Amino acid sequence: MENTDTVLRQFSNSLEHLAQLHGTTLTSEIALMYFNALQPYAEEDVHSAIERATQTSQWFPKPLDLVKSIEDERDRQYRLWVKADNERGTKRHTQECLDAWKGSQGLG
Repeated sequence: MENTDTVLRQFSNSLEHLAQLHGTTLTSEIALMYFNALQPYAEEDVHSAIERATQTSQWFPKPLDLVKSIEDERDRQYRLWVKADNERGTKRHTQECLDAWKGSQGLG
């Protein structure tokens, strides 16, 4: 397991790249505020939200925007599972379960 300093450094680097894309200056204090605000979420979920923001955000996102992105992705994954469960036992169900699993693993 990585130590907090390494995780914070990787997080700060990802956030700095996002800030540069939006022409925003990111101080270490602001990066730490984002890091602390996003602590309740899994590291991979946070990095996925930052990656999505590079493709979808017109402005540099606030921590709440990244939280919303994480929660929206969780909801999307849940809906895939519910839909797949409703079709349990069908060929379509098997494929949708595989797609949902791949998505939850960051593979799809």
